[in-house]
Amino acid sequence: MATLGITGKPTASWHGYGGSSTINQEAEQLTIPKGGTIYSVGCWIGGWDGACDVWLTIWDAAGARPKLAQSAMVTVANEGSPGDGKVKLYVAALTAPLDLPTGFDFLVGFVRKQNDAHQVSTGPSAAGHRHGRSGANQQTAAFGVTDYSSQVQRIGAYVADYQPRPGAWVYRSGVWQQSDTVSVYRAGSWVEADGVSVRRGSAWNEAD
Repeated sequence: MATLGITGKPTASWHGYGGSSTINQEAEQLTIPKGGTIYSVGCWIGGWDGACDVWLTIWDAAGARPKLAQSAMVTVANEGSPGDGKVKLYVAALTAPLDLPTGFDFLVGFVRKQNDAHQVSTGPSAAGHRHGRSGANQQTAAFGVTDYSSQVQRIGAYVADYQPRPGAWVYRSGVWQQSDTVSVYRAGSWVEADGVSVRRGSAWNEAD
């Protein structure tokens, strides 16, 4: 099981939004290094003076509607008044696996039920994060594409289970690309290989 993004708990600072705030979406931007399938998403989050309900969510990089994928609703425990590190890790499977191509940019994070309140811890990140407003259409709206702001620190949202497509990959023009076939040079000519093996530990294993 592979992950994408920073999985550790952020502890540098914090922020939160109460039920009176219309901001109820937060996300980080990630890129698929090799084409593959995403099965689950993780996020460090806490309830603010009460439990809150969220959907762990994936959007395209523009935050466009419809969402690319989403989990079932997750109830986040109350962590009291906001403060550094007052969050827990929640991991949830997407309602349907999401297949993305090599180099695809996307947002991963959560949508909170509009009238609840949440808090997140933040940590250093070159990419930072975004937050926005879904309005009343909390499960169906875009990621506030006309009303969001970029922040300078990450919030601890990441892909918890990502599986690159099986087969051989080659590095071409600065990106990993899946090779349709693998050929070997035998007896003066190139022929298609029957399979690909890699040496792991002390044994040869068939490549995933």
